Amino acid sequence: MELLRQRFTTSLEDALDQGPYDFVIVGAGFFGCFVASKLYQLSHPKKPKVLILEAGDLWLPGHVKQYPFLTPKDLHRIPGVTAQGKVFYGPQDAWIAEKGYRQTTMVGGHSTQWDLWAPRTQPEDFADWPTRIADEVVDAMPAMELEMGLRPARPFFKGVLQDQLQVQLNRHLDQFSEFDEIRPGPFAAQGHAEQSGSLAAGPFCPLSMLLETMANDTEGHVKLVTGCRVRRFEISDQRVIGLAVRDNRQNRFAEIKIGNRTQVITTAGVRQSTRLFLESLSPRGRGYEQIGRNLNGHMKSEFHVRFPKSVLSLPDAQLLPQAALETHGADSCMQIFAVGGRHESGRPHFAEPHFEQDRVKQHSVLGDQNMLTLTLVSYTGIAGDNNRILMEKIANQDVANVQAYYRLNKNDLDNWQRHDVLAIKFLQSLIRNHGKKDELNKVEWKVGQQWLSSPPQSASQVRSPINSVGFECGTLRFSDDPDTGVLNQFGRSNGFANLYCLDSAAIPSTGAGSPVLPTLTWARIATQKLVQQWYKHAMSRPASINGKIFA
Repeated sequence: MELLRQRFTTSLEDALDQGPYDFVIVGAGFFGCFVASKLYQLSHPKKPKVLILEAGDLWLPGHVKQYPFLTPKDLHRIPGVTAQGKVFYGPQDAWIAEKGYRQTTMVGGHSTQWDLWAPRTQPEDFADWPTRIADEVVDAMPAMELEMGLRPARPFFKGVLQDQLQVQLNRHLDQFSEFDEIRPGPFAAQGHAEQSGSLAAGPFCPLSMLLETMANDTEGHVKLVTGCRVRRFEISDQRVIGLAVRDNRQNRFAEIKIGNRTQVITTAGVRQSTRLFLESLSPRGRGYEQIGRNLNGHMKSEFHVRFPKSVLSLPDAQLLPQAALETHGADSCMQIFAVGGRHESGRPHFAEPHFEQDRVKQHSVLGDQNMLTLTLVSYTGIAGDNNRILMEKIANQDVANVQAYYRLNKNDLDNWQRHDVLAIKFLQSLIRNHGKKDELNKVEWKVGQQWLSSPPQSASQVRSPINSVGFECGTLRFSDDPDTGVLNQFGRSNGFANLYCLDSAAIPSTGAGSPVLPTLTWARIATQKLVQQWYKHAMSRPASINGKIFA
């Protein structure tokens, strides 16, 4: 890891000595890596100078992956490398515990994943977007899927379990008028089987894009500084003129001067980008009241249960492929996953949409093959100005410890609880209505990390805990009306000529789908616009003060 850090990162002081920069990107997470790569790739033949500031450290996700930008000499020096040039590191949790970093604080990010079972955004999910940019994004999304290595497979899973489970659940769903027909989910898989996984950690991920871009950048146009947390923007005359940062490597506070033609782009994620806007912009400024409002997302709950296959008239002692189904309500979605055998979860364990028999044999079922493990994931949508992100200053601490937190509408929270109760009733009635007495004695519910035979007394007893709102977006929404949006349609802050946001805080909403792919597609369009504007001034370098650090 130290080898990669030496090759791809630099100290803040050294980076600023090599300025000035055309673009300064705050956050080298999912969208920061992507935008930095696109700024370099979309400009030709002249290249902009890009500085990326990341609060976390550089790491590589904890599974086997291809890194074509590493030379054979590099690979030879990295522990765990095979002859095929694949890099393997231990579990990420072990690395985080060793280094002391949170999951969401690292180059490449981890907070915004699009797992292989995430619902794909549909055209109707763009109803709250300005029409012109929505049409452009919808048209460009298929190309973005291909670029990111996503396989548009629909339906995702096929096989005996998928077909029979769909039939049985639809028969049972007649008792629940809140949801429509259960059908195969519009999911997407990334890459090939050996390269599958979450988009934030796979071989096509923006982290791989960024490191490959930097490996090909022989003239040093792109600089990555880690351990540098941006605390706030310094604003004057409707421009960002500086960044107040915390340089963790040198254990000091510093200030970075921003020149007249340097564009500042925040890609720090919904909470951190919103916090920077709230902390930096004047409460009396135009559009300030819109910052942090319009929090869109999903409150997610997971429920796990194991029971004999015979309860749903499925064949005993047969190794079956997995199943992935979904059903929608007015403001909610239920995903249902299942796999034969005793597992900790019914979630998919491998990502091929068409399972050949020899591949199925490679994944032996754990424990009793007569059992079925079923996972129900319930999403409750939240939206509207009454759901928002606010700031809170930690008592007796300095301004660097300003935290962003959620304030959610009580009606949405009550609705979330109601959907959880409905999910439990659905699972309980499914088992009771179909199971015989001796079969019901074998039902197991997951409570915390334990599997218990007694039925749950409440939804919260078996609901997997969540840390935050999932699929969050919208708190710095763009709009074609400056009175209702924080940003314009290309991510520039209304009233601030050189301040942009190109992460999912900017997009108005994504309906039932994940915001990741729409945000990537929109960010590429916005980045292309930025490159076109920059290129008009590219014959002369920005009239900027070279980066200087003021302690």
